[in-house]
Amino acid sequence: MRSKTIAAAALAIGLTASTTVYAGPCVSGPDHDSMRVRMLQTELMVAALSCDQRDGYNAFVIRFENELVGHGTTLRRFFGREFGTRSAQMLNRFITRIANETSQRSSATGHGYCTQAKALFERVEATVPGGLIRVARNQEFADLHGFAPCSTDAVASRRTAPE
Repeated sequence: MRSKTIAAAALAIGLTASTTVYAGPCVSGPDHDSMRVRMLQTELMVAALSCDQRDGYNAFVIRFENELVGHGTTLRRFFGREFGTRSAQMLNRFITRIANETSQRSSATGHGYCTQAKALFERVEATVPGGLIRVARNQEFADLHGFAPCSTDAVASRRTAPE
């Protein structure tokens, strides 16, 4: 009974940590999509390490290389705009944080995680190049990146702000 209570507490802590919205910029449009793709990539990376799916992850990276590079560029631009000279540091913190949170979620899920990961790898494998964002948007973890979505007003003001 005690181990079930501890496991439930660990799951609650892991899920709470993953859904924390950090103070800072909001995201929308291509920036938000790139964060979702990064969340998918991180989920697959953790699954590769935790569930012995390295071949699946390597195939994913090769198959979607152009999309991953494009979304990586979008993320670097977003962090550059929002954090200036600290952009590289903040991007590295972001990537490390989501990897840690993904790993915590995988541990809290237990044995079912690898079953879910296998299904996710199969979904990605069935996706044609160019369709990665559709898969990323439809994952329950897609928006656990920690940035709040921009309101309509915030998006409009960001578009008209001087650069």
